[in-house]
Amino acid sequence: SIWTLRPAAMLSLLLPAVASTNVSLAILIRHSDARSASYETCAGEWINGACWMTDTMQTVVAASLTAVTDFNARNASALPAFGTLAGCDKQLRFRLLDSGGTVAKSVRALGDLTSGTDVVIGPGRSSVSTTTAAITGALDIPQISYWSTSTDLDDIALYPRFMRTIPTDQAAASSVCSFWKRQLGLSTVAVLYVQDPFGRAYEEATKVACLALGLTFASEGFSEDESLREKSIRDAVESLSDSGAKALLVLGFPSSLGLIVDSALATGLLTAGTSWVFADSVVSVDFDELSEAAQDALHGSLQIKAVGATDGDPQWTRFASERWAALQPGDFNPHLPADWQIRDDFFTAVDPHTSAILREPGAFAYDAVVTAGLLSCQVAPTGALPVKFGTQFWESKHTLSFEGLSGRVEFDEKGDRSSANVQLFNLLGQGATAFSAQLVAQFTEDEWVWKGGSREHSGVIYNFGELEPPVEALPPTQDEVPP
Repeated sequence: SIWTLRPAAMLSLLLPAVASTNVSLAILIRHSDARSASYETCAGEWINGACWMTDTMQTVVAASLTAVTDFNARNASALPAFGTLAGCDKQLRFRLLDSGGTVAKSVRALGDLTSGTDVVIGPGRSSVSTTTAAITGALDIPQISYWSTSTDLDDIALYPRFMRTIPTDQAAASSVCSFWKRQLGLSTVAVLYVQDPFGRAYEEATKVACLALGLTFASEGFSEDESLREKSIRDAVESLSDSGAKALLVLGFPSSLGLIVDSALATGLLTAGTSWVFADSVVSVDFDELSEAAQDALHGSLQIKAVGATDGDPQWTRFASERWAALQPGDFNPHLPADWQIRDDFFTAVDPHTSAILREPGAFAYDAVVTAGLLSCQVAPTGALPVKFGTQFWESKHTLSFEGLSGRVEFDEKGDRSSANVQLFNLLGQGATAFSAQLVAQFTEDEWVWKGGSREHSGVIYNFGELEPPVEALPPTQDEVPP
């Protein structure tokens, strides 16, 4: 079924003077983990034969549907861009769909796209978007992802209508190499990556950037297939243990995190005097499920990512400080499965200032919905959508510019976000009830800008809580070379 989200109190505001024309969205957000077939393999909640995601993903649902409400209400206090739409008669309708984190579940959920879907929002995983974007592209239906970062999706021949509000991995990949070389003074670095479109493309981008800086680069991939995962992780970790690298970038998902850390502790890839960096595919709360030994080892690890919401941004500040706590579960639960309902205290219990999922995919998803609405108004301000709506939508993307929850949103010719705000976080867990992420530096104009003015004064620590960065062993001098 297709829904419009219109709180009763706002209904009079949502009745335009002229007949409105609907733009139909299919919004793909992961409610469940379709890859998990049993209680034993479910990292979320196993209910009635399905593995449901933890409630953090419900922040993405709330952000997306709030964007629908704000656009339909022309709520200029939410975003200034909504105040420019007086001549547009478009209203957003939506189907909220469970991507399940898999291609099969997403394709089934989308169904027959030729019968009334104008724009697809999502999905999250790059490995799913590479299939759905091929389908939407063939049908001339714009697709706007909020969490698919793989540069594989830049191929316009394969994905001719794919756009995204989240920056690609290219920016983070180049900045992590700069960090290793210019901030830590390392010469040998390594990447452990999941063998899917996200992991492979990120590894390749990191390899290119690191080699360009003269770094010695090692990498190993592992399988996410449950039947192969454990052995492939152990083999990859063991291989990298022989690389001599003191710095490692981990490109994997929460389901593999425990195996990776346990294997690395056993082989010596993770010891005091090493520095691990994680991408945005895990968040700090994922560390809370690990063993005590793993948590001790990861205390002081780092995370690098192109962030969404930033403190001080007026649109985000208004949303986080004024609007979030006022949202009501009853506005969203009718659109959610009975086994995945938003609990009564959700909007007061979840702190938008610290929720990484709300600040990243949540903010990017809000802006993806807004993009769909604003570009629809640009292409067809009044009346029915043109027959070539998808083509005109795509061709207009580079003219769009607005201030969203994730900052200024603009697109390049490939449909990518034009700019990225890359930040470095310290992941801290020792002596606290849960892991947290503390901002320590920002990558601006090819330079790292540290809190406190320098790395030494930023308060950054390294794995096992070490205060000093990793140091590579000096090569032996001629006198020390054995005969």
